[in-house]
Amino acid sequence: MAWSLITWGDEYCVVEQRDSVREKQMIKALQSGGRAMQVQAQRHEIIANNLANANTPGFKKLIGRVNSQLASTAGTAETGGSGLTPQLIVDSVPSTRGGALQATGNALDAAIVGDGYFLIETPDGEMLSRDGNFTLNAQGELLHSSGYPVLADGGAIAIQQQGSILPDGTILDGDLVVGRLSLVRPAAGGELRSEGNNLSSIAGEIEEVPAEEINIVSGHVEGSNVDAIEEMVRMIQAFRAYEIAQKVTQAADDTLKTAVERVGVVRA
Repeated sequence: MAWSLITWGDEYCVVEQRDSVREKQMIKALQSGGRAMQVQAQRHEIIANNLANANTPGFKKLIGRVNSQLASTAGTAETGGSGLTPQLIVDSVPSTRGGALQATGNALDAAIVGDGYFLIETPDGEMLSRDGNFTLNAQGELLHSSGYPVLADGGAIAIQQQGSILPDGTILDGDLVVGRLSLVRPAAGGELRSEGNNLSSIAGEIEEVPAEEINIVSGHVEGSNVDAIEEMVRMIQAFRAYEIAQKVTQAADDTLKTAVERVGVVRA
């Protein structure tokens, strides 16, 4: 804390002044604590979503990632102009770990063993999913649980009689072959992005899974790969980290408040 000596004739007093360096440190602590709280709150949302989908067929748990990026900010009276401030951004990517197979008895349900994703046609373009809980609409179209068509040989498919799916992905309508499920996977460098409704988009290119690698188990669906106990532990960790950041922020705020209140205090 800095002190200044001011005189009026034969009188003098000491004026306590704000230490600008300390003030900046407290403001920085406030900003850092606030960012940490935001990160943990977003982590909590991701974990909560995983837990909510622990029993959703084919659901892939989301893994949160914290990235730093520069954002434009308005300049202050001291700095002038605009500047770049680092900000923490939380995004998520689906886990690629497989889930346990669950028998359903529905001949149109399909579980992928190994690599690959079903290709689904949506209004926002083609998307990927491991959810093989398929149904038919009134027109006999094979639909994903989201209500969008499942693609076979690159297009929608209709079944008019008794549908079934063979291990190589071939779809039968009675004894008639009507197509084969389109199974794809991200090409090298590609990355999945969760889009909701148990669907994922791909950042990058996709490639077809070779026919000899396709292994479909009909009458089953792949279960979620969420480990509820593991997610609960992560949720507790995120909550505790949030509490720590909150306490740091509160301490910095209290210190800054005290410093501000003491500005201009005259001591004779």
